Amino acid sequence: MEIYKEQNQKQSINSIKKEEWQVEILQKKFAENKKQNQDCQWSKETIHYLANQACQEILNDELIQNQQTNINYKKQSQNNNDQFETDTLEQENNSQKIANLQSINISQNNDTNINHNAMVNNSNNNLLEMNRLQSIQQTQIQNQQKQQIIEQNKDQQQREFCQKQLGFINMTQSQRIVKQETSEN
Repeated sequence: MEIYKEQNQKQSINSIKKEEWQVEILQKKFAENKKQNQDCQWSKETIHYLANQACQEILNDELIQNQQTNINYKKQSQNNNDQFETDTLEQENNSQKIANLQSINISQNNDTNINHNAMVNNSNNNLLEMNRLQSIQQTQIQNQQKQQIIEQNKDQQQREFCQKQLGFINMTQSQRIVKQETSEN
């Protein structure tokens, strides 16, 4: 029982550290990409591709860790099954306890139940972590899109301003020519 608690605590600490590390790596990758391409205007497809690549690497690391965790749980489950096979009566009692737990949802303090709950919690934690990472990815993509729109709006405003200035200059030159022709006549 203590072993599972320690494993869950270690896994929670590792998950928090990994989360900080993953966000830091993602931020570094975006910072490096932005620095290298300051003079270029990236297309949406390029930004999405880079964001997806970085998040895919993080998700691949998570997948490897989850697969290893599942292997460890399978080994522990096999050890428990071997132990239960040595005592048929204990195995039948534990099976009855699991059936009772599923039907009336009462927590039993036995090794089989702890192992089962640990596996369920791990699966739920993995789903929550994946959702959290996808949310971070979506937020970063949205922020990049907003920044891109802001930059495009600035460019558009600059072009409009320049066109107005050129129009004013052309109009002024036309007036001078008309005045010059009038004065010559």
